[in-house]
Amino acid sequence: MRNSSGGIEQRPVDRRAGYMVMENLKTMIKKAGQMILAADLEHADVEVKSSRGDLRTIYDTAVEEFLRQELGRLWPEAQFIGEESGLQKREAERYCFIVDPIDGTANFAWGYHHSAVSIALARGERIMAGLVYNPYLDELFHARAGEGAYLNGRPIRVSQRSLQDGMVSFGTSPYDKTKAAATFSLARLLYENALDVRRSGSAALDLCYVACGRCELFYEMSLYPWDYAAGSLIIAEAGGLLATMEGGELRFSDRTTLVAGGPPAFHDFWELYK
Repeated sequence: MRNSSGGIEQRPVDRRAGYMVMENLKTMIKKAGQMILAADLEHADVEVKSSRGDLRTIYDTAVEEFLRQELGRLWPEAQFIGEESGLQKREAERYCFIVDPIDGTANFAWGYHHSAVSIALARGERIMAGLVYNPYLDELFHARAGEGAYLNGRPIRVSQRSLQDGMVSFGTSPYDKTKAAATFSLARLLYENALDVRRSGSAALDLCYVACGRCELFYEMSLYPWDYAAGSLIIAEAGGLLATMEGGELRFSDRTTLVAGGPPAFHDFWELYK
């Protein structure tokens, strides 16, 4: 869609249009999930990208290409950024889909059955919509800005437990082993001040599990926008709090640290971390 000056016109996301876009995204992400369930893992052809912990399979590429085509048909003027195509400079006022075709590729390739498809719709530094789908459990988390967060259509809220009474999930940034010492020393500190810790291998699902109260806190020392864009909105709309581990606001253009949780555990974290 182009305006009279020849530039791309941005469609306003009104309530009705937003509802229709979300319904299309739900259908699309579930189809992508079916591609994951139908995968032949004996022929997944695991490839190492930037490091031994940074993996890709033919299915990561296939799911991303499917979503690129489908999202392009849904919203041709929106930019597309996916994990397999890499970071790109985003135009500030242009809508953009930020996609992780298989978050938790190692889990997927090893048959661990804890992976997800993640789709976020952003404009500038604001996430307008987010969806995370775990096809193994048929769990679809979604949110639209200002309209709450949902799991399979039911409203979800973050936990109000303290850190002392709560569970902590964390990521190990396996593609950047220089973060290991800081990651695991913090894991021990939190282990000593919480009920227990968990490491699942999917940041997108960890964020959603915080959003629905399955754990109280999540952190990771290095994440890409596709890892957390959708989940960050889902947590925020579920009443949670998020920040970089330097205490700043999240940006969706490069790698970042991240901590997120229900308000009590989030505040408890900062008392310990400082």
